Amino acid sequence: MSDINKYVYPIVITGFSCAISGLAFGTGPASAAYAVPPYVKAAIADPGRPPPDMRRDAKVKPDQVLSFVGVKPGDKVADLMPGSGYYTRIFSKTVGSKGKVYPYVLIVGTSEQLRRREEEMIKAGKTPPERPVAPILAIQNIAEYNNVVTIWEMPWQMDTNEQFGVPEQLDAVFTAGEYHDLHNMPRWVTGNEGLNVVEFNKAIFRSMKPGGVYTVIDHAANKGAGFTQTRTLHRTDADAVKAEIVAAGFVLDGESTALANARSEEHTSELQSLAYLVCRLLLEKK
Repeated sequence: MSDINKYVYPIVITGFSCAISGLAFGTGPASAAYAVPPYVKAAIADPGRPPPDMRRDAKVKPDQVLSFVGVKPGDKVADLMPGSGYYTRIFSKTVGSKGKVYPYVLIVGTSEQLRRREEEMIKAGKTPPERPVAPILAIQNIAEYNNVVTIWEMPWQMDTNEQFGVPEQLDAVFTAGEYHDLHNMPRWVTGNEGLNVVEFNKAIFRSMKPGGVYTVIDHAANKGAGFTQTRTLHRTDADAVKAEIVAAGFVLDGESTALANARSEEHTSELQSLAYLVCRLLLEKK
């Protein structure tokens, strides 16, 4: 998927009923840049980061994202659905030796289901895709990122509610470009109507400390589209995401347009591969 910049929706949530704060959805001018702490600058300048990651920085603006979220040395952070670990590495260097980063990789199916799918692909002459946990385990196994602890887990159990299992209370939960896929969990995996995303967000809520920050970055659908484009265009409607997260117990607290960009008004299937930065949703729990 390309890192072409699109316009973005960010948000912030607060309360201990909980709260939200974030980047506002829209096409207006961006707000003033945030002051970037020296530890964030140092984390982004980390020579251990892959060159392809560093080339994305101008579009993704990790300095502005981390400055807004407020992750700092000593924090405990979950990187939910971390992809190849772009933010995992940056968080690791930001929180330092007294902090922890928990890349949270979702298992889509049981180990038996995964094995059976891989066997079927091999029989069909196809190469099974790399398991999503592999690049994250590779980061964890590098000594310079020894504060990274990978969690590979199903977000549900057949006999319990949705879960978000982490070993300690968190200062921040973060996900970039993947929130829409919570609505795409296949029914054959869950055994029911799919993942209950509100319940999953409630589990995230319970994992966080007062004052923690929940950040969601996703691709923006047309206003009013709700979650109807999560499979076809891999997009979510900002208002629907806000309402869903508020339903989990969070409260809207503030907004910023630091990542807003009006370059794209189209929401067609042809733009799927260009939608990487369409949304920024930042939520703060107080």
